[in-house]
Amino acid sequence: MEAKCLFAIEALARAAAVLAAALAAWAAWYAGIGWFNGREGIEWLDGFQWGALPACAAIAVACAAAVARDDSPLRLVAFIAAATALSFAAFAGAREEIHTFHSYIFMPPAPAHLVWLALYWFCVSAGLIWLANWLLAPMRRRAALYLAAALALAPYFAYLTVSVFPAGRHDDIYNAIRLGYPVFWTAILVPAALRLGRKPAA
Repeated sequence: MEAKCLFAIEALARAAAVLAAALAAWAAWYAGIGWFNGREGIEWLDGFQWGALPACAAIAVACAAAVARDDSPLRLVAFIAAATALSFAAFAGAREEIHTFHSYIFMPPAPAHLVWLALYWFCVSAGLIWLANWLLAPMRRRAALYLAAALALAPYFAYLTVSVFPAGRHDDIYNAIRLGYPVFWTAILVPAALRLGRKPAA
């Protein structure tokens, strides 16, 4: 009974930490939009969305909170730093490809842009699994599939969220991104995927 209580307390503590980090990531993105870009109309598309950097750091913290089995501060800091750098680099690259999509008004984007987006998606999935396996806890091989699915589902959940909580009369995916809904769901789904992919304790 005592072991079950300790397990439940640990699970609740991890869930609370992930939720707190997800809210921090969401707030960082939204604050960055207001500070660096502007919230009126499509002002937020002008310039780089620097709120993504602290948002990526908060997502890395959420992943560590969900998965870490070793309490070594050095390993936790190394994971958070490396995962932040990897996630931010993938965001910056994918952002350029999506901006290119946005410029194609009367013609479809070139296949090369889709290939680059898929490459960023693959790299961040494989990279986070490798970092978690190396620094946090042993991971199953299929964990990469869970993580890829989580990254693919985040925009869908964001679109559902903006349908319920729109930006005024606007409930499209662009306003979902502006409001930070994909950031929030990424910070929830990615740690959950990593947790599912973690091998049980021996």
